[in-house]
Amino acid sequence: MKQLYQVSDSPHYVFKYPNQSFVGETPFTYQKNFLNKKELKLIEKLSKTLSYELAQVGGGLDGRIEKQKRNGKIGWVSYNMDTKWLFDKIFGVAYQNIWGLDVTGIHDSIQYTIYPAENEEQYYHSHRDGGPGTWWRKVSMTIQLSEPDEFEGGGLQIEDQGGDGTWLDAPHEDRGDMIMFPSFMRHQALPVTKGTRKCLVIWISGPPLR
Repeated sequence: MKQLYQVSDSPHYVFKYPNQSFVGETPFTYQKNFLNKKELKLIEKLSKTLSYELAQVGGGLDGRIEKQKRNGKIGWVSYNMDTKWLFDKIFGVAYQNIWGLDVTGIHDSIQYTIYPAENEEQYYHSHRDGGPGTWWRKVSMTIQLSEPDEFEGGGLQIEDQGGDGTWLDAPHEDRGDMIMFPSFMRHQALPVTKGTRKCLVIWISGPPLR
């Protein structure tokens, strides 16, 4: 008989399904070349049609500009027949997330984020992807759109689950590389000190946690 789950060592009989991981074991996953060169060109072309604004802290009616916490620009990629391939590809991977988080769709538009360090550092300090005005975000994803030599600084850090305030460096080596992590984990975009860093930011949602 095929085993549907792995019995844990816990005396409380917690079950763990195959190919799943606890957040403490695997705080994020990393996939090189998630987007290929052809797909990156499509996104670059799309980026020229977007309207950009200063990035805000918070969501919905609670959104506000706080440059001491977040400094950058954003545009929004909506779902349509030209972008369906991107939404489908992202959800196909997020649906199979190793934490077993139940996701049902991408309810927010995809965020095209720019950190242009022309006159000052660009960053997004420690935060979680949730709060007022947001859907039940469960899985977050960032996709690198800049070459490594196009900016200095930057990078993504995710808080270690040990509770001692340690931060883990998540690699963003090349264009098209993708990082995925649970949305409830604290994370931060480190300051870009020179050049411009561009990335896609996506939130995949599902039923309320219970």
